[in-house]
Amino acid sequence: MSLDIHVEALVGRIATESLSFAPGRAITVGTDADWIITADGVLGLHGSLAYFDDELWALSASVSEPIFVDRLPAIMWTVVPAGAVLSIGGARLRVTTSEAGVDVDLSELRRPSHRLLIPRYSGWMSGADLT
Repeated sequence: MSLDIHVEALVGRIATESLSFAPGRAITVGTDADWIITADGVLGLHGSLAYFDDELWALSASVSEPIFVDRLPAIMWTVVPAGAVLSIGGARLRVTTSEAGVDVDLSELRRPSHRLLIPRYSGWMSGADLT
């Protein structure tokens, strides 16, 4: 069973249609990373995203150029709740979720939605497991 993380680019571009990663393994985000995001101010390695404990988490690579989750800097692992806006440099991404296999009506979105397909993880994980 997996959770679909839907990401709508409000500002900027997302180069990858979908990306999957194992529970507890972080993916990097930026202009030269696992998940390519293009906008003014996006660094080559801007930060990381991970899925564990049934939630999406974000971590900035630099405290001077952080990822923001609803305007709060993700300078330590920070939960990204459904409906949140991720700010990565000048990129603005809205995050929503749905159960895998459940149809989501995307007809009202102004731009195409992209999904990170992430398996659920039910075990305990420490921050050291995410490096």
